[in-house]
Amino acid sequence: MGAKLDRTEGNTFLLSVPPVDFPGVLTVGPRVTCKAYSEADRVMIVGETCVLEGSPLIEQTQLNDRYCFDVNTVLRWRVDAAGCAVMTVESEVAVDVDPPLIFRTIPRPVLTKLGTEVMKLALRKVEASFISALMEDYLKWRRDPVYRESRRPPGEKAEVRGHVGSAPGERELAAEPRLH
Repeated sequence: MGAKLDRTEGNTFLLSVPPVDFPGVLTVGPRVTCKAYSEADRVMIVGETCVLEGSPLIEQTQLNDRYCFDVNTVLRWRVDAAGCAVMTVESEVAVDVDPPLIFRTIPRPVLTKLGTEVMKLALRKVEASFISALMEDYLKWRRDPVYRESRRPPGEKAEVRGHVGSAPGERELAAEPRLH
């Protein structure tokens, strides 16, 4: 998919999504800064900023100064009766755009529909890339004790549980994640 997710500091991440091309009109590659908040059964991701890159038209129309966005995503997980890790993703996206002059001739309902479809496409790419990166990170964490220790928050004590996946009752660590 080509999306890249990097931790910038603490619980702040930068997600760069490959450009989406709208032939003859615009190429857009969003860079989203977000914060992740972890709880026992979920992770909440809150979009902080979104900068569009790609076509010269973005700068010419000052498109990055013409919209407000609100993105909230919640990832939940559980282990099902078969011992499989199951993850769900719920996202809410709201975007308000002051269209540049060149787009004002397009009727507002058409512009709204186009904007909604662009956001859906971008969100699908973002979610798929994030889930894939999360699965890779989890598998590395599960298999590599040194990596697992490096990811432990400062001051948190390690639980003594034996080898990951080797003892009964460790199903939450032993479950192999699968995309559905």
